[in-house]
Amino acid sequence: MRIACHFHANNKSMKLLIAILSLIFLLILLLLTRIRVQVHYLREGKDDELALHFSILRGLIRFRLELPVIKFLAGRFLRPAVKIKAELTGGKDRLLAEKKEVMPLPPLRQLLLLFREVRWYRPAAIYLFSRVLIRRFYWRSVIGLVNPAQTAVAFGLLWGLKGFFLSAAYPHFAPGRPKPEIIIIPSFQKPVINTTLDCIFEVRASHILVTGFFIFRLRLKKSRGSPSPQE
Repeated sequence: MRIACHFHANNKSMKLLIAILSLIFLLILLLLTRIRVQVHYLREGKDDELALHFSILRGLIRFRLELPVIKFLAGRFLRPAVKIKAELTGGKDRLLAEKKEVMPLPPLRQLLLLFREVRWYRPAAIYLFSRVLIRRFYWRSVIGLVNPAQTAVAFGLLWGLKGFFLSAAYPHFAPGRPKPEIIIIPSFQKPVINTTLDCIFEVRASHILVTGFFIFRLRLKKSRGSPSPQE
């Protein structure tokens, strides 16, 4: 009888040990897993569309967040607002959630305060960006104004803005990034502003977790009245 009880106890201990080891293995696997994100933005005329594709474990788990309607409403609620329709789909394009909402844009003063707040977490953002692997960066724009002279000026300004953005942001990403594909086409026939942005990047879940701890530590420093990391 004692032998049977002892065997039963050892069997339960073995099952518990296997369960713990399995959980540890799954946790390590998840932390080492790369999360692939594809950002696709399209603007044609007055229509804007934004789609975010998330892929985990080489496509075994997939989600897609689509914003098929993004409209800026001037003068609504006494200040500009954004009308958004969001759709979240899972594997086999199953609709998981859908939401429509009109969100007033925050006033300029609040945006400036938000910018000052974000500056506190700049070291965490730099850490995460330096570990993000860019697989594709494609940015195509077509611009045309009412006359050729204005179109030429807008064409030059757009080149300058894109060049400034890439020189400021692109070097912060992980080494091995491909050369960005930047295309700007002037339209002298008719006024038009069209843009296509297609970007694919990957990041490990462990790096996101470390960034979260980084932000938590910076938040503690801020609550204690420590000087900003930028000062």
